Amino acid sequence: MRGETFHYLSYLCSRDFLLKRLHMEEKLIFTQAEEEKTQELLDRLLKNDANGFLPDDCDKLRRHLSASIDAGCLQRNAFGLNPILHALQTAEIAVEEIGVRRDAIIAVVLYTSVVAGNSSEEDIEKEFGAGVAQIIHGLARIQELYKRNPVIESENFRNLLISFAEDMRVILLMIADRVNLMRQVRDTLNEEARQQVAQEASYLYAPLAHKLGLYKLKSELEDLSLKYLEHDAYYLIKEKLNATKRARDSYIERFIAPIQESLEQAGLHFHMKGRTKSIHSIWQKMKKQKCGFEGIYDLFAIRIIIDSPVEKEKMQCWQAYSIVTDMYMPNPKRLRDWLSVPKSNGYESLHITVLGPEKKWVEVQIRTERMDEIAEKYAELDFDVMLGGGSKYFDPKTRKDKKDIFAVLKKKGYTVVHTRDEMLKAPTSKPLYGTFAEDALPYSIDREQDAKEKATVPTLAEMTTKAIDQLKNHPNGFVIQVEGGKVDWAAHGN
Repeated sequence: MRGETFHYLSYLCSRDFLLKRLHMEEKLIFTQAEEEKTQELLDRLLKNDANGFLPDDCDKLRRHLSASIDAGCLQRNAFGLNPILHALQTAEIAVEEIGVRRDAIIAVVLYTSVVAGNSSEEDIEKEFGAGVAQIIHGLARIQELYKRNPVIESENFRNLLISFAEDMRVILLMIADRVNLMRQVRDTLNEEARQQVAQEASYLYAPLAHKLGLYKLKSELEDLSLKYLEHDAYYLIKEKLNATKRARDSYIERFIAPIQESLEQAGLHFHMKGRTKSIHSIWQKMKKQKCGFEGIYDLFAIRIIIDSPVEKEKMQCWQAYSIVTDMYMPNPKRLRDWLSVPKSNGYESLHITVLGPEKKWVEVQIRTERMDEIAEKYAELDFDVMLGGGSKYFDPKTRKDKKDIFAVLKKKGYTVVHTRDEMLKAPTSKPLYGTFAEDALPYSIDREQDAKEKATVPTLAEMTTKAIDQLKNHPNGFVIQVEGGKVDWAAHGN
């Protein structure tokens, strides 16, 4: 179906590809619009104190980019996109949607010139530090992994990708880059390349984004993939949604009015909001149910968010559930109870589907403010762990260290364990964080014994993979790598 494998990462261009282009084109020429946009993005990134740039980073980065352009090693990619502008756009997405900071920003901007041979990883380390060089090294390792694995559609490859990257920021930048690329290739004439890029976004990058809690980016990747791969279906659903927006808004108001009144009478403090489901989600329902757009009734979801003290959370959520189901007939087959057993990433909520007015099915999600914060800000919490926040929790709003990460996790309902025994004794009904270090691995990874048996000490990637495999036995497992007292890597256990 896919023909010859085509793995496109805008900044993970192969060295052969770039060198070949050098003989075909002269040095990169910016259009006036590209020059203005590049300057705007660069200024915005470098002048934002929250990104953690050092005083001389601005001048060094500008000099490096100018030298790369003058050397003629930066060329437009297969879609005709300007590599510097594209890298800056990727960096902005990674900053705004994920929360990466200095090292990742510089790495994504400089990577293409490193691959082209204008700079080495050693040069980058001397000029910008080990953190930037480490990310660039990870990007290079991923490119090698792509070359050795022609079949990347499997869950095994996604897990291998995570462990092979060594630094989770590499994976985050790859996801941000693919989102950026999918936004940019709308008008390309290279239809075959766009199709293959969209396929990879669908079966590799969207699942990765979901696995890491990047739900907004995951939905965008899925919708854009559908737009490019099944154009007619995408625009059919989009046009139908646009045509029925006013009717949907009116229906939502009629649906929530009696619920709101009953919840207020019960003395609950809450707020409600509604959302239309993604085009990709609706298309999947249409295929599964083998029906047209008009046959899909649960096009939107209502969320009830309760302001509740921790000790009364479950009671008040079930109280709201009782109120909703007394008013509208529920579909028992569609009940999802993530209050009793939260998801592996800490997600807690009650999901029910009820038969509303005009015999339309409506999904209702019930959770507390605390649960909603975990659901919405989960990525920020974990990515601050992964992005070098150390043993402190880096507050994404204030961009300052807030408090001990493990104290935050415990407060949010996580069980934090540091040994295998603790992990085995941990309740399976609660989300779990497990930590391990290179010199103190708790998950039955005996480095001394391994060294005796194999005469080689396992690599960090091998240890990470083994720890993840063991943590899969815990339904709510999560693993963090801890080295030197600092938390700097994390991955889902399942």
